[in-house]
Amino acid sequence: MYFIAYMYSKGLGVEENQEESMNWYLKSAEAGYLSSMYNVGRRYELGNGVERNTEKAIEWYQKAAKAGNKKAAERLAELTGT
Repeated sequence: MYFIAYMYSKGLGVEENQEESMNWYLKSAEAGYLSSMYNVGRRYELGNGVERNTEKAIEWYQKAAKAGNKKAAERLAELTGT
């Protein structure tokens, strides 16, 4: 699921489609894939393939950081000021 999301995000073998990429990242994140959790947070933060939503970004960064993703912990600290 993660790699399908990546392919859609870059247009590799498929037409680039950020919304479809987000759908696949979300499926992968909900299945527990750590990198996808971070990517879902990042996409919510930036509004890439989905409407920008800082609260959801923080929620996904928290899940990823709790699971050990250092980049998510860094983004979480920047967004929350902690």
